[in-house]
Amino acid sequence: MSKKSLSLAVLVLSAVWTLAESPDPKALKVQQMLDEIQKEEYSQEAGTTRTVQEDELNAYLAALINQNQPEGLNSARVRLDGSRHFTTWIDVNFDDIDLEKSGAGWLSSLLTGTRTVQVEGKLETSEGKGSYTVSEAWLGSIPIPASLANSALKQVGEKQSPPFDPTESFDLPYGIRSIEVMKGHAVLRN
Repeated sequence: MSKKSLSLAVLVLSAVWTLAESPDPKALKVQQMLDEIQKEEYSQEAGTTRTVQEDELNAYLAALINQNQPEGLNSARVRLDGSRHFTTWIDVNFDDIDLEKSGAGWLSSLLTGTRTVQVEGKLETSEGKGSYTVSEAWLGSIPIPASLANSALKQVGEKQSPPFDPTESFDLPYGIRSIEVMKGHAVLRN
């Protein structure tokens, strides 16, 4: 079996497993869409456009969080504002996060309990690459400097597999070539 065939087989098996984990039809729809885009990348079928609605994306995020249970992350939701901008609300239980390891130990006395972090930013994509820039951020009702929010995003990105810096150019996942954020939906192109 060729490396390409083996990769495609692993992709299909992981998709079946992932889809079986989420009962939400909206989350399943997004997972199937991403799987199709990735399959097309392997088969060299480029140029397809797909639209994901805001409520479908939020259902998908909820299913991912429920399935993976990331440390301290209770929930996440987005509002697709248009013109490449979107707003994200993340409910974080800071009591579940080791702030010393994250490099933000000096904030441990301020960051306790569950808080909502709101981030407004802009996603730029082209030719399979993307970058994200924070324009405004809040911890509850307290404004956070955009530079601090970008630094936190960088630290979170470095802990991912594979690590990446969302504030610098990064490879888009699933073979996606570009993402156009519009009001209430996003258009994915491969």
